Amino acid sequence: MNELPGKIHNSYIYTINLKYLSTVLYSTLAIFADSFRFKRTMWKNQILFQNTNNEYICYCYVEKDSIEYMIDNWLCNSYDTIKQIEENSFKESTDICQSEYMLSNPYNVILCFKNKEERKQFNTYVKSNEKIFRKSQQL
Repeated sequence: MNELPGKIHNSYIYTINLKYLSTVLYSTLAIFADSFRFKRTMWKNQILFQNTNNEYICYCYVEKDSIEYMIDNWLCNSYDTIKQIEENSFKESTDICQSEYMLSNPYNVILCFKNKEERKQFNTYVKSNEKIFRKSQQL
C-alpha cells in the first residue's frame, strides 16, 4: 500500500507474534483497517513530562533499526498478488503515510530515529530544556 486510504473504516488493533515453531520470539501490536487495505505496526509512545494534574507532553516514534520498523515495512509493502508486488516499488513505511498524518492531525507527527541511542539523545536534549517546553505548554 503506497498511500493512506481517504477514510479509514472498521479499524482493529491486534497482536503480531513472530514464532519459531510454537515459541513466540517477538510480539508487537499492529492496526488494520478497511479489510486489511491499511496495515501498520503501532508506534511507541514516550512521555517526557507529566504534572500532578496528569497532563503530559509525549511523542510517538519509530526506531529504524528495530524489529517493529522491519515489520512495518513488510506490512506497508505487502500486496495480494505477485503482479502487484512487481508493479510497485518498495517504499519506506515512514515515507508512505507521514505527510497524510501531519496534514490531518498535526499533533500526531511520528518522530523517526536511527536507533535507540539517537532517541535517548533527543530525550536528554528536551529534558535539559524542560523550562522552555513547560512554559510553552503551561504544564
